[in-house]
Amino acid sequence: MMTSTISEFKAHLSEKLRSVRAGVHIIIMDRDHPIAEVRPVENSTVFPGLRKATKAFAIPPAPSWKIEGDVMALLAEERGET
Repeated sequence: MMTSTISEFKAHLSEKLRSVRAGVHIIIMDRDHPIAEVRPVENSTVFPGLRKATKAFAIPPAPSWKIEGDVMALLAEERGET
């Protein structure tokens, strides 16, 4: 187990997470007070749906609107400028 300050953990995040992946527990300290523990997940069945959540989601295309007439005139009318 190791300890790390918040700023040290942020500055060396990738390195710290490699240590966690290797089995090291890290206690995050705020001054002299422990506030969090970062440790490897012990059992992959704890989060059964996590591996399935990698599918990218798609945003549907915006609807196409058919506007007849002068768009600027319609905008001016909407704004009350006519």
